[in-house]
Amino acid sequence: MLQRIHHNFRFEGRLEDEEVHYIFFKHILSEVREWLIVFFFFVLPFVGLFMFSFLLPASSVPLLWVFAPFYGIFVLTYSFILWMNDICDICLLTNKRIIDITQKGFLNRKTSIAELHNIQNVNFVQSGPIDAMFNIGDVDVQTAGSSPDIVVDFVENPSEIADLILGYSRQHRNAEQGIGEVIPKTPGM
Repeated sequence: MLQRIHHNFRFEGRLEDEEVHYIFFKHILSEVREWLIVFFFFVLPFVGLFMFSFLLPASSVPLLWVFAPFYGIFVLTYSFILWMNDICDICLLTNKRIIDITQKGFLNRKTSIAELHNIQNVNFVQSGPIDAMFNIGDVDVQTAGSSPDIVVDFVENPSEIADLILGYSRQHRNAEQGIGEVIPKTPGM
C-alpha cells in the first residue's frame, strides 16, 4: 500500500514551495540476485579448498588459509557496496517534479529530474512470474524535451505508482492551464 509522507522532508536541491509527497524504494527482492552471487563467491573457494585440498601440496594449504581472511574481507566489502547501491536508490515524487536518485558504485550518484508538466507517458513492466507474484516491477516515466526518461526499478505496486505519477502530472498540467484542481486518486487510501 502506498502512503503519503510528511511534506517537510528535506533533500538537496529542493525548490521553494516544493513538497515531497511520496518516496519510492526498491523492493527487498531486488537484492536476492546480488546476494546469491556474493554467497556463491564466498562459499565456493572454501568448499573447493576442502574438496580438492588432497590435490595440493601439503606446504601450500597453510598459505591458502593465510589469504582466506583477505578474500573474505574483499567479498564482504563487495557485498556492502552492492547493498549500498540498492538501499540508496530512491525516487521522490513532489508537487513539482519527480526525482530519481541512483547510487552507482560506492561514492557516485546519478540524479535524474523531470518536471511534472514534461511527463508524457508512464508505463510499468512486470517481467516474469516472480514479479507478478510479489507485485513488483519497473516504472518508466517518459518525458518531453531535454528531460531524461526516468526508470524506477524493482518497486512494489508498479501499476499504482504509474497511475499516481500520471495523476500528479495531469494535476500539475491542468493547474498550469487554469482548468482547475484535479486531485489524483491516492491508491490504498
